[in-house]
Amino acid sequence: SQHGKAEDLRARGGVARDGADERRKDVADTGAHASQADDGKAAISVMENTATVDLVLSDIIMPGGMSGLDLAEIVHRRWPETAVVLMSGYSYDEFSRRGLNPDAIDLLRKPFTKHELLRKIEESIASRIGDR
Repeated sequence: SQHGKAEDLRARGGVARDGADERRKDVADTGAHASQADDGKAAISVMENTATVDLVLSDIIMPGGMSGLDLAEIVHRRWPETAVVLMSGYSYDEFSRRGLNPDAIDLLRKPFTKHELLRKIEESIASRIGDR
């Protein structure tokens, strides 16, 4: 499958985060199909019951006991063709204190604009397609 500019993005994506309505609308505005899950378990259920998911967009901190990092690990293991973008308001210092390298994950730092969101989605999907 081939994807053009972010504005022309056609993909199937899942959004796992609390208060996801605005992000789901941003993704849907591109013409992409977006599903919403309120926590990591629900996101995995969406993945299991959807034919193709090109991208999972998730907060790092989520309700329900599963973090976005946990979700990303599961998605990469079970659905390696699916891109994962994590969102966080943490500073780089906070990641370092937690022993995480923010450059090693596909991270979108809050606050971000709709344009930044769509660009990150496009980059992430394109890099996954390149890995296939």
